Amino acid sequence: MSARLQACRPPVALMKDAPTMTTANAASPAAPALLPICDERTVLCEHLVPTVLEYALPGAAQSADVQRNLRCTLQQHTTDEHYGFVLHLDGTNSGSVWARWTGRHEHVTVTVLPDCDAVGPGPDYDACCEFGGHPGGHTHEIDDPALMLPLGHLAALVPPIDTSERDAGLPTAWKDSR
Repeated sequence: MSARLQACRPPVALMKDAPTMTTANAASPAAPALLPICDERTVLCEHLVPTVLEYALPGAAQSADVQRNLRCTLQQHTTDEHYGFVLHLDGTNSGSVWARWTGRHEHVTVTVLPDCDAVGPGPDYDACCEFGGHPGGHTHEIDDPALMLPLGHLAALVPPIDTSERDAGLPTAWKDSR
């Protein structure tokens, strides 16, 4: 995974209401107000992992590289359509695999989308970590509390994920393969 994406993509299974210092209250008084994050979450079904890996170059990704706890990091929105980062693809202009879901998370699809080419203001000129043409603000304009957490504190904030309601209609073989 590139250094750019390591910096952009913290672990996604964070508690929504965890007390944290946010980028909004860390900013200087002269900094523009940051936009709220969507933060909707779902879980990538295990039967989609082989499909995700088929998008990668042979040998470039393994099952452990695939994000399963998905989080919509777009600006807060009123639509029922959410996107979560799944896997960065190696290669020039190769983009990344993204999951798309709606409603009650009953239908998750994966697709390859190009990377957004926007960069933030200096001095660091951080790249936007979303897909090209995404709605709302760019990563550097979004208030994402997860970006302010030290990595050592993330493990304590990861709640268990209850997939029983989502998996209720799956064939037993899929449930047992987890």
